[in-house]
Amino acid sequence: MRNWFENATAVLFVSLLAGLAIAQRSTNKTAMPVPAESKFVVHIDLNAIKQTKLGAMLFNVAKQKALEELGKKGGDEAAMERIKETLGMDPFEDIQSITLSATDFEDTEETMLAMVRLKKTSGNLEGLALALPEYDVTEHADHQIHSASPKDDRRMYGAIHGKGEQDRIVILTPNLATIKTVLDQLDDAKEPSRSNDSSANQALATLQVFEIPEDKLGKGPQAIVAKIVTSFTAELSSQDDNLTATTIMTTGNEKQAEQLQQMASGFVAMIDLAQSMDSNDKDLKQIRETLKGVETKILDKQVTVTLTLNSDQIAKAISKELGININFSGSSGSSERALAEAKLKEEQQKLEKSKREADSKLEEIKQQLEKIK
Repeated sequence: MRNWFENATAVLFVSLLAGLAIAQRSTNKTAMPVPAESKFVVHIDLNAIKQTKLGAMLFNVAKQKALEELGKKGGDEAAMERIKETLGMDPFEDIQSITLSATDFEDTEETMLAMVRLKKTSGNLEGLALALPEYDVTEHADHQIHSASPKDDRRMYGAIHGKGEQDRIVILTPNLATIKTVLDQLDDAKEPSRSNDSSANQALATLQVFEIPEDKLGKGPQAIVAKIVTSFTAELSSQDDNLTATTIMTTGNEKQAEQLQQMASGFVAMIDLAQSMDSNDKDLKQIRETLKGVETKILDKQVTVTLTLNSDQIAKAISKELGININFSGSSGSSERALAEAKLKEEQQKLEKSKREADSKLEEIKQQLEKIK
């Protein structure tokens, strides 16, 4: 029974948190056009993530780790300044979202499309492109398409969409036709919503798979579920101090939908049963503490499953996995204090930079005075 339980647990959690598919290739969930033949789309809204308590904590941890690695010879502050000077922007603040898609599961690198939404600047990116191997540029409508061969014989194409008060969208793909199509679609689209327009229930991340790769799922319950699900959409959002994972699965008929609902509805009962049989099992206990609620609904051939997850328990699990201490708790005071400390450190770095610039300017004026004497 334990093996079946573990497989069922894996199926439900992986399905809900990884997501599988919706019917259209260009959607309001990503607000980004992707090729009609796309097999999957991943969208990560960094701006929305940073506005949640847990997301802000994890983002700051990732930022600190990156700066520590880059600043081994000069400290975090010097590393941050080098990054800003090189890119002409602050990637930790200016990157708003990332969208990835591909039209082939077997060779994602050859069919990959990446779109990065920035604030109202692309910094020095176009200038830095000039230094890439075998650099070239072509015109398409009002846009420049840059290309280079940084690896082997594979050529990569890139363009930046947006001007004036618009957000900038950086587009990267090894396919020239794809980048032209995306630029045309962005030109035809209405003014996109501002990058700072996010609500408490806005999706933090989505993964959409338009064609389920049954041959890659192996054997077990997950393969059976994949055979009866014709479309599947999942998104991760935040509400209060919890994370919410919502999925809508469409099956071939109502009987299959009923089977899926029964599987989801029995999930929590199975956890309770397994834990009552082995109350010392730490994994089962953590799952029970993390999973605050499961709601299932069925309508014709569609099954909707909503998981409510405890952010505090997720933070503890991530801390343990990464070997770090994430100072997060359900109380707003501790999380707000940690965010305030991170903001204070950022302001201190800005003040120190201003002081160095002022000292440098003062030294320059002294040298000029010496020359006059």
